[in-house]
Parts: sequence; C-alpha cells; structure tokens
Amino acid sequence: MNRKLKTRNQKEAYLLILPIFIFFAIYSVYPLCFNIYYAFTDWSGISQSWNWVGLKNFRELTSDRVLKTIVKNTVVYFFMTIFPQALLGLFLAHIISGMKRGGKLVRALFYFPNIVPLSIICITFLKIFETHGGSLNQLLQMIGMGAYTQQWLAKPSLAFQCLIGINIWVYTGFSMFLYCVNMTNIPSELYEAATIDGAGGFQCFTHITVPLLKNTHMTLILLGMISCIKNFDLPYLVTKGGPAHKTEFFSTYMYYLSFDKFQQGKAAAVVCLMLLASFVLSVLQLKMYGVGLSEKER
Repeated sequence: MNRKLKTRNQKEAYLLILPIFIFFAIYSVYPLCFNIYYAFTDWSGISQSWNWVGLKNFRELTSDRVLKTIVKNTVVYFFMTIFPQALLGLFLAHIISGMKRGGKLVRALFYFPNIVPLSIICITFLKIFETHGGSLNQLLQMIGMGAYTQQWLAKPSLAFQCLIGINIWVYTGFSMFLYCVNMTNIPSELYEAATIDGAGGFQCFTHITVPLLKNTHMTLILLGMISCIKNFDLPYLVTKGGPAHKTEFFSTYMYYLSFDKFQQGKAAAVVCLMLLASFVLSVLQLKMYGVGLSEKER
C-alpha cells in the first residue's frame, strides 16, 4: 500500500512540474539546439534556404581580428571593472557599517544606480561625453581646462575607458550592498576579542573582516566574469561597439553579424563560443562554492 501511495505521489509530482518542463524545453532547450545547428550553416537569418558548411564559421572566427579584439576587451574589462568595484564597495561598506546615523540613507544613495534603468543611465552619459555641448567638455572649459576637452566616444581608447568608468559608477553600489549584508553575519565577539588583545581598527579590518568575506569576494568575481561575457546593453547603447569595433564584446558582435551583416550562421557560432565560456565558468563556480561549503562544514 505504501509503495502504491509513493508511486502515486511521484506521478502527481511529475505532473505538477510538467508545465514548467514544457516551458523550459520550448523557450530554452529548443532555441539552444536551434542556435547550435545554424552555427554550422551559412544561413543569413532572412532567407528560406541555407547550406551546411561544417566548421567554416568557427574557422573564420579563429582568424577574425574583431574576435581577437573582443577577447582582449573582455579580459581587460573584467580586471578594470570588477576589482575596482569590489575594492570601492568594500571600502564604502566598511565606512557605512561604522556610521551611527545616516548609514541606511548613504547605502540607498550608492545603490540607487542599480535601480535606475540602464538605458536612462547610458543616455545621460551620452550627453555628458558629447564632443560639442557635452557636460564634461563644458565643465572643463568653465574651469579653465579647455585644452583637455576630448572626443570622448570617438577615440577608441577613450571610448573604452568611458565604458569602464560608467560600469564602475553603476555597479559599485551592488558590491557595497553585498558586503554590507555579509558584514552583519560576522560575529561582533571576534572584534571585541581582537580589541581586547590590542588590535586596532585597521588590523581588525584586514585580519577579520576581509578574510571572513571570502565568499563575497568570490561571488563578485564569478558574477563579474559571466557579466563580462554577456555584456551587451552598456557598450551597445553608448558606443554600439565602435569606433572601428574597438569597444566590441561578444553580444554586440553577435548583434552586428545578425542584423547588420545578415550572417546568422557566423553569429550563431559566436553564441556557441559564449555558451562554452559560460559553461566553463559555471563549472568553476560550482567547484569553488563546493570548496567553500566544505571548508565551512569543517
């Protein structure tokens, strides 16, 4: 009787999750298989016919100068955004945690850019970085530094630095928020014991706070890696991957190949590379979290 009841409960459970499974299969599994298949074709994205070309799209990508620029941009973007965000967020969280009044207000102000739609932020910064009439160039002229006015988004190196600056400004508040939340989980007895032993504020910070926030550091780094791979909205809205593809990323290049060049097969191959990189990072993330949990249990 118990076995029959157990089997019945299992069938009911499978029926309950069936709609979610169907939804996942239609909107996730099918598009993924569809993309992988067309990565081996020369489909334009609009024609009703296509040819099987095998690994041709992937071979072209290996010699594609733009893809090499994308890999370089992704790596540089990661190191130049994630670590400054984490350091600034940790510094702000440390200051806010020591504030007796106004800490919540300051935390909300720094987190505010994460609430505002990124499209609005990008449009605002486009106005700031405009060559003629932009707020930044006008400010430089007002304070007598007109010689330093630049075509901020027209020069490749400056455009890339502008993207980095916007990213840090937007997401530092997110890092700060994570650190603030996890700082509350650190037992106050540790600080009290360290203070009794003669440790100062800086020593408590470096020997207690920073080590005990290791999982937060790891989370920010892994989220940053995945974010850099699928980075689209910020570079597309601000520079559209230009000038001369110097601020291109995987997602923006995929969009360019799909809707500007009508090379859907090659764009699908770019997506396959993104999927492979995301899969490797996901496995790395699971392993790192597994190590963290095992150390916690000890």
